[in-house]
Amino acid sequence: MKKLLSLVLVFVLALSLVACGSGNSGNNTNNNTNNNTNENIDDNNDDVKDLTVNDILEKLKEALGDGFYATETVAEEDLYTCALGMGEEDTDMSKIEEYVALITKVPSVNHDQVVIVKLKDESYADTIVETFNAAYNQCVNYTKLYPIGAAKVSSIRIYREGAFVIYICGGADLPDSDASEEDIAKNVEKEYEKIDNAIKEIFGSLPENLAKINEE
Repeated sequence: MKKLLSLVLVFVLALSLVACGSGNSGNNTNNNTNNNTNENIDDNNDDVKDLTVNDILEKLKEALGDGFYATETVAEEDLYTCALGMGEEDTDMSKIEEYVALITKVPSVNHDQVVIVKLKDESYADTIVETFNAAYNQCVNYTKLYPIGAAKVSSIRIYREGAFVIYICGGADLPDSDASEEDIAKNVEKEYEKIDNAIKEIFGSLPENLAKINEE
């Protein structure tokens, strides 16, 4: 009888040890998963921090190919000709780490433009977004008077991600000058999809488009 009781006790003890071992293994797995997730997040953040404005620009050029028409670099003293210089107040360049601004040779006819800003002070991002929206609204109002490229202008992108704020009007135009409004709209959608995909690839997800029409 004593031997039987001893065997039962040994069996119960063995089961208890197995259960404890399984519980610890599960905790270790969860801890490892959490650690790996945190490491991936840190790696992504580091990748974005290490990005330059030219890295983003080259990605956009690659995405649009021959449809990248903004080829004229805007110098700091000429910022009033691009989205970065169209706010109610002068842009505080001391809060900007670096920027690149490109427009077309004849911006009154072709509104394509790319402005990419990397900020030293991310709290200044809202001001840059406001400045870009002032430029966006100016372009929209202009196309109401002279409807050249109106569909492309109405789809302008303004993105904010971390230290970066980006203004993009771009994409290939249809070669047929007599194309219908429907065909033009479909082409604009296709070209901006290329832009969105490039931005998503850079940042890992697509930021919200912050372009807003001012309500008057």
